[in-house]
Amino acid sequence: MAGISAGTSVLARRPRRRQRAGRRASRYAARQALRLLVIVFTAGPFVWILLASLEGPQAIFRSRIGLSGMSLANYRGAFTAIDVSRYLLNTAIVSVGSALIAVGLGVLAGYGLARFRIIGDRWLLLAIVATQLFPGLLLTIPLYLILRDFGLIDSLLGLILVYTVFSLPFAVWMMRNYFRSIPGELTDAGLVDGCSLLGVLWRVILPISVPAIIACSAFCLVLAWDDFLYASTFLISNSHYTVSVGLYSLMSQYGTNWGVLLAGTVLATLPVIAAFMAVQGRLTNLLSGGMKG
Repeated sequence: MAGISAGTSVLARRPRRRQRAGRRASRYAARQALRLLVIVFTAGPFVWILLASLEGPQAIFRSRIGLSGMSLANYRGAFTAIDVSRYLLNTAIVSVGSALIAVGLGVLAGYGLARFRIIGDRWLLLAIVATQLFPGLLLTIPLYLILRDFGLIDSLLGLILVYTVFSLPFAVWMMRNYFRSIPGELTDAGLVDGCSLLGVLWRVILPISVPAIIACSAFCLVLAWDDFLYASTFLISNSHYTVSVGLYSLMSQYGTNWGVLLAGTVLATLPVIAAFMAVQGRLTNLLSGGMKG
């Protein structure tokens, strides 16, 4: 009788196992379908722009874009119509420059706010976050007047300072929160070993903060790279244009060469995609390692 009851219980557990396996398979399929939907939703527009940039001007407005008849004529036209290389260089200068300044100051300010008790630090953090609530258009005229008084209109340096102003609050907030997650014992151990406060930051804190620094730098870089409002307002000379302003110059009241415009858009987007792909693996490994390093 014991053997019969044991065999019966085994047979009873098999359907439940199959049901659990079926539920796991359905959840896995749902997750994969959701991931595919997100990929299509995010990458679909760029793929369409890429394919359309390889088509002729009349083929762009067809209901579907095929793979036949594609050429690089629009890309050659982009380099002929505007100085794409100059605009990309200007964009890289202002983006990288503002990111370096914002992240550097954000690291110092975030470390101070995380490790030291400051009177009114909560109100200070609230004020830092509140600066992100102001619409960019509202600050255009005050920033223009300030840059004019310092002779920085139509200057890449002035644009770098403007982007730094908007990136710095996020950098301070992000780095402060990350530094607060690091155990204070590491700072105390560095001080016991004879390091100064800046020495602890340089030798102990920064090496394990590389993931946060990379993420913060990426945000600041993209913020400056994608801007059009301030670049079109504060830059006058064609030689100082960023890529977004240069692409806008392709649009006129007499018509727009959409093939050339789309090709320029692809050229402006590829450096950002390449930068993210270059740091993606390193960032993922560092984040997965956590505090082990």
